[in-house]
Amino acid sequence: MSNFYELKHETIVDVHRAQTRTFNEMMENIKLDIIKKEHLVLEFDLVGVDCSVANALRRILINEIPTFAIENVFIFDNTSVLPDEFLAHRLGLIPLDVCPDLEVGDFHFELKKTNTSSEVMTVTSNDIKYIKKDGQPDIEISKDIPIAKLAPKQALIIEMVACKNVGRVHAKWSPVCTAAYRLMPIIKIEDFYDEEAEKLQKCFSPGVISLVKEGESYKAIVSEPRKDTVSREVFRHKEFENKVFLGRKNDHFIFTVESLVLDPIYLVKKALQIINKKLDHLKGELREFQNTN
Repeated sequence: MSNFYELKHETIVDVHRAQTRTFNEMMENIKLDIIKKEHLVLEFDLVGVDCSVANALRRILINEIPTFAIENVFIFDNTSVLPDEFLAHRLGLIPLDVCPDLEVGDFHFELKKTNTSSEVMTVTSNDIKYIKKDGQPDIEISKDIPIAKLAPKQALIIEMVACKNVGRVHAKWSPVCTAAYRLMPIIKIEDFYDEEAEKLQKCFSPGVISLVKEGESYKAIVSEPRKDTVSREVFRHKEFENKVFLGRKNDHFIFTVESLVLDPIYLVKKALQIINKKLDHLKGELREFQNTN
């Protein structure tokens, strides 16, 4: 029997059977299925693991995959209304599309802009110039990100250096906007027809419950449980009491990863490599401890 939680009106009840699995048994039963990938957004299912493993993957995606970001900012002229500290912070948050596996040193940029017109000018990331050095690849700076506004005769002269680091040092090095998971919903219903079926359908998120023709009536069926947000709206209606079961599988995680610029599949692979490296380090420490005792 799969592990799951039953959702009641105001409580979550653990109704799974006690199970004991070795680490090797868990590893043999792990499944990772990619559900959809749209540009920089990836949705995948991680099945057969404990919550601690899923959370480790999430935290590594956020905090431990190295990326490049602007760290050192040298401001030679700033006559805009923004203080130097604000400018440095905004520049550091501009995503840079460069592979973190490269070992080619730091990257240098400059921003030189003077408003010679009579109108207010918006300075964006498009105005940043990449100073390429020998052996360094072409990199792309995210486009159309506003940095500051310049009134007539105001100017910015800035030099910047981007270096590699990880998100636990500062959020500007985090490669993801979102890395989150939720448990797969379980929805079981008795037979509902026509008006009751329509009312039941409205209690769930769009697409979760479908109405199918059965004879002269329409019957409610569960078609897409993963779309449900588990609002428990159905428990407000007496006619559905004890006729609808809501639960969540506690070993089936629906992950959503939204990357800034890097391929999200690359990020997931990199996170799994980091987990393996950490486990190898732990095994080595334990082996060394055993040998010394």
